[in-house]
Amino acid sequence: MDCKGEVVVIHNGIVENFLSLRQELTAEGHRFTSETDIETVPHLVERYLAESGDLEGAVQRALGCIKGAHAVVVMSSREPDKIVAACLGSAGGVVVGVGAGETFVASDTPAILEYTRQTIFLEYRQMAVVTQEGVRFTTLHGQPVTKEVYTVPWDPISAAKGEYKHFMQKEIYEQARSITDTIRGRVDFEVGQARLDELNLSPEEAQAIERMFIVACGTLGLCGPGGQVHH
Repeated sequence: MDCKGEVVVIHNGIVENFLSLRQELTAEGHRFTSETDIETVPHLVERYLAESGDLEGAVQRALGCIKGAHAVVVMSSREPDKIVAACLGSAGGVVVGVGAGETFVASDTPAILEYTRQTIFLEYRQMAVVTQEGVRFTTLHGQPVTKEVYTVPWDPISAAKGEYKHFMQKEIYEQARSITDTIRGRVDFEVGQARLDELNLSPEEAQAIERMFIVACGTLGLCGPGGQVHH
């Protein structure tokens, strides 16, 4: 949240220039309560909201200050009937679900399949403004955007949370099975051999490999002394 507790931000991504922004905002009198890069975003929105009083415009200006890839949702007690969501880069998706007299915002489609299959996906540097009247889309410069509504053909039963409280918990507990399913058909578990025919390597070429790099992207949260979370 911001200093006054009026602006709330949900964020996926990394604010690459958060150190310089933090120093700048601190010099202006903003008070930070954590060491996370994300906290710079609500304080930026707070800065521009004080100047214009318009949440949508404040979010646009704030996102213009940060570097990196981001998926962001912003709410303010000043405009409690409005949700602003934006997508910058590939840090995570933003999907808008269109229901019967209701609108949903989520980071992934399965989270809203229980309520609607009518979805709209934000593209790079696009923003969604959700109110009781519905949703409208713009660029980060405020230019109107016409979006196409997609009907998701998934079976909601296959995406159900099952015994788990929420989808994140389900994903955590299903990791072992997901890995097994991914390599099934390529690995003979009984003899402990892998079949990687698509690599087109001879036995001699495979034996000559000295090092392998596995590259991935994600966030790992570790709980340190005093309960502090480190990424």
